[in-house]
Amino acid sequence: MKNIALSFKNGIGNFIMLTPTIIGLQKMDYHVDILLDVPKGDLRYEPITDIINAWFDLGFYSPDKKYDEAFYIWGEGDRMLPKLNWKITKESESPFKYFLNGMHEVELYFKVAEKLGYYEKCEVTKMPPMMYCPVTVCDIMSKERNKKNICLHIGSRPEVWWKKKRWDNDNWVELLERLDGDVDTHMILSYWEKEDIDYIGDKIAENNIGSKGSLNIFHWNQPITEIAYLISQCDLMISTDSGPMHIAAAVNTPVIQLFGPTLPSKNKAWRANGVVLRDEKLECSPCLYTQRFGYCKDNKCMQNITVDMVMEHVDRYLKL
Repeated sequence: MKNIALSFKNGIGNFIMLTPTIIGLQKMDYHVDILLDVPKGDLRYEPITDIINAWFDLGFYSPDKKYDEAFYIWGEGDRMLPKLNWKITKESESPFKYFLNGMHEVELYFKVAEKLGYYEKCEVTKMPPMMYCPVTVCDIMSKERNKKNICLHIGSRPEVWWKKKRWDNDNWVELLERLDGDVDTHMILSYWEKEDIDYIGDKIAENNIGSKGSLNIFHWNQPITEIAYLISQCDLMISTDSGPMHIAAAVNTPVIQLFGPTLPSKNKAWRANGVVLRDEKLECSPCLYTQRFGYCKDNKCMQNITVDMVMEHVDRYLKL
């Protein structure tokens, strides 16, 4: 067995999109170690560490270990890589042109396995493997399920520019009201979304949402593999472009994906059973990797996704 190291720095969704590459390398009889270039205390550190620890035969980079191959995986910013023969691929140096030409992030990452001969050695379909996320079976939701179960994720990373990916809080409240009584609803919230949590929480109490059905709130302080189990047990997920959206695809839960500024061709849930909802008529969307993204102060692309549009697909998937 050969050893390979992958240097990675980015969010949980990006890591889930890296998993087909890891699976492909393991099929080629490589032992894969991850150099997680994210400091402890960073909000991305624990979730990705949870997945690595829960994944059989996946480990962490060690400077004392001999590696046959080592690749830098595209992320944000510059890298201070250890003294090793890290291969900085052409795609890693300038990934944007690939994304703007319609390449999915999974496909870009998978070029590492492709360069090492994956398709010649393992597959003839010319398609990367499915994404993967380990799950930890737990009592995070009731075993008695008399109704359909929906998981909602309202957020995105806390940096101010990523808030342009958010759907309006009043839309989430209206959606909760319309679902109340028909389904059991599970909301995933993050600690950095305190203002959103407080606003939605006040509206839930004010409108007595949850009085007709079950409404459960979960936070990211639980292990990501337990959150993955919750998502895997739901009949449908509704999410903005985020890590949990990709986890839904990895655990085979259909997902309604709400997209605005980000590129569906790059970031939609890979080979998922689901649908991407966006305003197809808005000329400025998607604007990621363009100057418009930096200038935008009014994310109409997300505002123009209506609750009616979402409910149409909820009804179609769940046959309510």
